[in-house]
Amino acid sequence: MGKVKTTRTRERTDAGYIRKLCHVNHPGFNISQSALDDLDLLADELFDQLAREAAELLQLNTPKKSTLTVREMDHNARLNFDPELYRQVSAAARDAVLSYASSVKSEAKAT
Repeated sequence: MGKVKTTRTRERTDAGYIRKLCHVNHPGFNISQSALDDLDLLADELFDQLAREAAELLQLNTPKKSTLTVREMDHNARLNFDPELYRQVSAAARDAVLSYASSVKSEAKAT
């Protein structure tokens, strides 16, 4: 009989993105693995908290609706973040969405 191949499931982390973000914004900046793990845990907890509170907001405002949209996440971020931080995050997210949309349109025109 042949061996049964077992596969490991990978745990989803944002550590790679955090490391890339640090290197892009601060060249020559090194971060230890334990600090990276702590930042990853912080990002996961923050996202979970925002999503949970946005879902509660959704249930309070529209009980029949079950889809969590960008609008609910945006309102929740506005309530939970410092106003200056919210403006910066919101502008960065808007620029990223516009950049993605324009790249999709340019790819569609090229084909």
